[in-house]
Amino acid sequence: MDFKGRRVVAHNVWPVATEFRAEAEFKNKIASQNGLAPFKTIALATDSNPAYQRCVGHLIDGLDALPNRPDYLFDHCVKVMDLAQRHLAQGRGLRGVMENLPAALLAQDSTSWEEIAKQLGQAIPRVTVDFLAKRLLQAYLGQGEKPNQLKDRAETAMGQALYNAFCQKYSTDSSGNTLQDFGVNIPNAGSFLRLYLSGKPGTRKKKASAAVLNLTTNAIPAQTRMKVILSLLLFTVRNERAHGAVISPFRTSKANQERYESYYYLMLTAYVFALGTLVLRFPGKSVTSHAILAGCLDNLVLQQSFFALK
Repeated sequence: MDFKGRRVVAHNVWPVATEFRAEAEFKNKIASQNGLAPFKTIALATDSNPAYQRCVGHLIDGLDALPNRPDYLFDHCVKVMDLAQRHLAQGRGLRGVMENLPAALLAQDSTSWEEIAKQLGQAIPRVTVDFLAKRLLQAYLGQGEKPNQLKDRAETAMGQALYNAFCQKYSTDSSGNTLQDFGVNIPNAGSFLRLYLSGKPGTRKKKASAAVLNLTTNAIPAQTRMKVILSLLLFTVRNERAHGAVISPFRTSKANQERYESYYYLMLTAYVFALGTLVLRFPGKSVTSHAILAGCLDNLVLQQSFFALK
């Protein structure tokens, strides 16, 4: 398929819909499940507060794009988080929300949010965690979209020592020379981040290249793992989409069902944390953290069973 030419054709024949390969495959997958998407909403309470209604409005605008465009619901969930700036960010914009939200949620209900952090960390798809690894390494080497900003966020979220040790390990060869193409190391870097985000202790017997990377002895707190998910993963995806740095994720030659799985995960994660901002902004009038946990678990099961189908 000539994707470049097909995008132009899709523009020129609009409003006739043009379907790309991955879109057609996903449509067939949905049809095989009687039209059911691997997602269900978490019930919200009724409240006439205009600020609350604005948030709900964003959520239903995003829901209207399902099942085919989980990335659109992702965008609207981030907008809901952005609306919490005055409550959480202390004048630091959306970055402030992403960095301050974990502590606020854990203070509100540590039991539920620690479990949410654990379950989301353990469920992260391979494509998603490899994307995160690639962006972190690019930022360290001064590559990619606004690398200094991402590097600064990474040092804040992960700690400068761990971030630097992680990047030095996976951006160099066995002799310590910077690799021109570190792509060969991304699977291993992604595996490290997957263990890091899981909250589980490491089991390796081989000595770590740096003590700070030894996850058998360095337990990563839930608050830190939540910061990495919010500030480094979700915020990076949001920035690339908002700044026009990427095209439609499902209309490229690399688009496949793994990419849909990744975006459904990103969408769910953003949805969970967007509802978390409602808990904090509208306590007792929106949704409970326990209900968010239950809905998160249900949705992770739906996603895992759906995308396991071939």
